[in-house]
Amino acid sequence: MRLGVDLDNTLIDYDHVFVKEARERGLVDQAFSRSKQSVRDSIRLLPEGELAWQRLQGYVYGRGFPVPAVEGAREFLRRCRERSIPVYIVSHKTRYGNHDPDRVDLREAALGWLRKQGFFEPGEASFRPRTSSSPMTAPPSWRRLPRWAAPLCRRS
Repeated sequence: MRLGVDLDNTLIDYDHVFVKEARERGLVDQAFSRSKQSVRDSIRLLPEGELAWQRLQGYVYGRGFPVPAVEGAREFLRRCRERSIPVYIVSHKTRYGNHDPDRVDLREAALGWLRKQGFFEPGEASFRPRTSSSPMTAPPSWRRLPRWAAPLCRRS
């Protein structure tokens, strides 16, 4: 068995920072206090909302905000490691946001977050960074997605 996990709101808890940044840009009401998905849904209803949403995503994903890991993520990864279950980060992140004038490398930003969180340190939940755009052994539907992966639970 192998498991694939996403970064956004699976390992990285973006809810708070998306709400905060959307409020600061006047994209949602100051009283708005829901999830990243509800921020997205609300912004997309605005005129040129899809563009505003993509710009906000590029800003949040690329700036290295102090965002926490999702509650329970570390414990889940530790248990996978104990059971020798390989876990892969599977992400559809493009290298650069389409509407980011600063051209922040989103993949490097994600790797930086994983480093800061200690996910590459030997021990409880240690990934080995590896970027890949070539198909890996995965179900055919995954092969259509560009992705980068980092295995967990290395067997010694």
